[in-house]
Amino acid sequence: MILATESMDDDERQYWFDIMPSMTEEQIDRLYNILDTERKKLQELEIKYQKEIKELNEKHLIEWQEFQMKNSKKKIAQAEAQDKDDADNVLAMLDDL
Repeated sequence: MILATESMDDDERQYWFDIMPSMTEEQIDRLYNILDTERKKLQELEIKYQKEIKELNEKHLIEWQEFQMKNSKKKIAQAEAQDKDDADNVLAMLDDL
């Protein structure tokens, strides 16, 4: 657990490895409990933040889809208006004949 902890640098890890042979069982158990609690808390935070990131991504995906839908509707309306203008021009040309 000492190697895996994120709260120690290499010097601190080496310190604990050096001092461990002279530690009592109670002290070793206490160190283990501290490191285990830290690991569990970090896992809980990771799960919490992953959930929040997922929710934000879903929210932004919905907003992006709505934006694309509005943009598509606008382009369709423009194309329909152009088609109507083209049809009106063709009818006007036919009337002139």
